[in-house]
This record gives sequence, C-alpha cells and structure tokens, in this order.
Amino acid sequence: MMTLKIYSDSELDQGLKSNLEKFYNVERVEGDPPLTGLIYRGGKLFYSSSERGEIAFDFNQLWASHFNKNYHLNKEPLAKALGIKPSADSHIWDITCGSGKDAILLLKFGAKVTGFERNPSVAALLLSAAMNFNSSSLTIYPGEAKQHCELLNTATPSAIYYDPMYPEEGKKKSALPRKEMQVFRELVGKDLDEEEVYQWAKQSGVKRFVVKRGVKSPTLRAKPSAQYKGKSARYDLYIF
Repeated sequence: MMTLKIYSDSELDQGLKSNLEKFYNVERVEGDPPLTGLIYRGGKLFYSSSERGEIAFDFNQLWASHFNKNYHLNKEPLAKALGIKPSADSHIWDITCGSGKDAILLLKFGAKVTGFERNPSVAALLLSAAMNFNSSSLTIYPGEAKQHCELLNTATPSAIYYDPMYPEEGKKKSALPRKEMQVFRELVGKDLDEEEVYQWAKQSGVKRFVVKRGVKSPTLRAKPSAQYKGKSARYDLYIF
C-alpha cells in the first residue's frame, strides 16, 4: 500500500484519516510544510505547488454553482454523448476524475457517478471533497479504473467517461490556463496511454465510451460512432 505524506501541525480529522487509510498508509508529518506536497490546515486538505500556489476541491461550492441552472439534457452535448436521460437510471464511470467538476455536473444531470483518479495527491483531494459533500450518488476510488474491475460484476455502468489531458487550443500563447489547471499539469503531466485505455474500455463489457477532446483535437480513434460538440469541448462517442 502506498504511503501518503500529509504535512500538518494538528491531528487530521478522524473521518478524513479513516477514509484515506482505506487506500493509503497515511503519515502525518509535523513541522514546516514543504513547498510542494499535501498540507492539512484549518480542517481542510490542500495541495501546495512551489510554482503555482495552493489548490483544494470543494464539491459543495461546485454544486451550488449549478443551483440556478436549468439543464435540458436533450441539448447538453455531454449528457447526449453519455446517454443520460431524465427517465433513465444512469451510472457513469468518470475514469479521469481530476478536480471533480465534470462529476458534479453529471450529478446535476441526474446520474450516479463513480470517479477514479490515479494521481495519489489528486485522489486524496477528491476523497476529502467527497467526504464533505456527503452524497450517496458519488463514490471516489484512487487508482485506475482497470484496477477496480471487480466493481463491474456488481454495478455495471451505463457509460465510461474519459477526459485525458490535452493541450489548450485557440488561445494566445501568452495566455496561461488558470491556476488549477497549471497545478494539474504539474502533477499529472500528459496522458500517454490513451490507446491502452481505449482497449480496456472496449473489453470492459460497457457499451458506451465517451472521450472528451478539444474542439479541434484529433480523434482518439479514426471513426467515433458519433460526435457532440460544445463551445469549448467535443465529446466523441464509441459504441462497442
């Protein structure tokens, strides 16, 4: 089991510690926090980057940002690609959960979401945010989805959603992405196993596989079954 170091001068919240210890050996380190690493302060978990500053996830805040929005699923490119409908019980596997923003949007669409994140620091932030959000419709697992294939035997998802890191397009070279994305790129780097992920999804038994791309990015495979375009992203659907 991987060791997760968290720098803090106070004891970790017991609920957070217990949640993290399901997946990691948690080591609390006292003293001055490092320039880069996980920090627990004021009852909240942060990731500190020496170059970019600190980030933390807040699912309650994300949920509140959708509060006054009335989404029509038949007009939402992501919902259409994933096959989410008001009358259907949709269960989506978000296999690159990242900051959880898309996962919270999918909850707003009415879907149940199981999120996976292979970067340990990002996964810890997600687990902390999910604990504070306290929704029975959202579950987070550290690691890659293919490491949790036993879950397919108990609750097969209706679709798999894959959002690999891709370069930003259509912006001036001098315009940097916002801090959160900068930290993400520093943490996780590029996704170099897209073909491997595609082959795993194809063999998973799940019929619907959706890949998020930049509007002008090349497709993961030559011929998606369908494409759904939004203002800043495109969703390529593969039916197996």
